[in-house]
Amino acid sequence: MKEVENMRNCNHPHIVKIIDVEENGKYRFDIIQEYCDQGNLEDYIEKLDERDERLTEAQVANIIFQIGSAILHMHIEGMIHRDIKDANILITSGGIYKLADLGQSRTLA
Repeated sequence: MKEVENMRNCNHPHIVKIIDVEENGKYRFDIIQEYCDQGNLEDYIEKLDERDERLTEAQVANIIFQIGSAILHMHIEGMIHRDIKDANILITSGGIYKLADLGQSRTLA
C-alpha cells in the first residue's frame, strides 16, 4: 500500500518517526513509532486548565510553527494528514512538538 510506504519514508523533525509498520489483516496496520515522553498536546492543555493556566502567545506561535512545518513537508511530499488535532500532536522532553497518527494520511494524486 502506497500510504504505508509514505509513512515509513516521511522524515521530518516535527513528524513522529515511524519505526515499523506491520500488516495486521487486510486493511489494518500496527504502527511502531518513536516515543514522545511528554504525552500529547490535548492532555498538556487540560493540565494547564486544571491549574487555571493558559499557553502563552509565544508557546502557541512555537507550536504553530513546528506543526506547520510538518504539514508543509507532508504536502511537498504529496501527502495529506486528514486528522490534525491536539491529541495527535506529541511533545518530547526537549519541548519539540511532533505531528503523529499518520494512519489517516493519504497520498495526493
